[in-house]
Amino acid sequence: MVTKGHYAIDKYGLHRVLILDWDVHHGNGTQEIFWEDNRVLYMSIHRHDDGMFYPMGEPKDYVDVGEGKGRGYSVNIPWNATKIGDDAYRAAFAKIVMPIAYEFAPELVLISSGFDAAAGDPLGECFVTADTYALMTYHLMSLAGGRLITVLEGGYNLDSIAECASAVCETMVAGSLRKSYKSESEGTPHKKRLQSKVWDSLRGTAAAHEPHWRCLQGFQ
Repeated sequence: MVTKGHYAIDKYGLHRVLILDWDVHHGNGTQEIFWEDNRVLYMSIHRHDDGMFYPMGEPKDYVDVGEGKGRGYSVNIPWNATKIGDDAYRAAFAKIVMPIAYEFAPELVLISSGFDAAAGDPLGECFVTADTYALMTYHLMSLAGGRLITVLEGGYNLDSIAECASAVCETMVAGSLRKSYKSESEGTPHKKRLQSKVWDSLRGTAAAHEPHWRCLQGFQ
């Protein structure tokens, strides 16, 4: 993913590249490379478990926002609970990911597409369904004039990988969201349906980035 980001900048002269990482593990290597670079907005949704989920000892909490010119361009949404599912990811997209992404206005979107947060994965222990992966992809396709590249990364359940990867690819090829993927509401899930720790993470990320992104001012 790092080489793709650099290639887009160096070869095509792009100034704004968004990398969205939904692998259950934080992409510490990608973040480190672009830590001081405001041309790349790195956003990661991952398990953190108060620092005890791999990779341990890395800057992957919501207070870790980048340095120098890159301050505000590393956006971490860390989950400090297990059994995270669709509602949490949809809330993260509605409240944090897409508002910042629209404000950033990327010229290219790259997805680090690991499926170890998918339902059925034995390592991630999360419950994100193919419906939500399709929906997240669909939202990201609204950016950068639809210029989106997704790269298959982690995952430890072949059935889960196959189902979720198919949903992502089908959405990209069709350019629209299949009706069967529109389960429940496409909007923000109600707060009462989310674990309190999920909202703690979202509020923490919003507070850390409020100085850098106008869209997060007055976050609720």
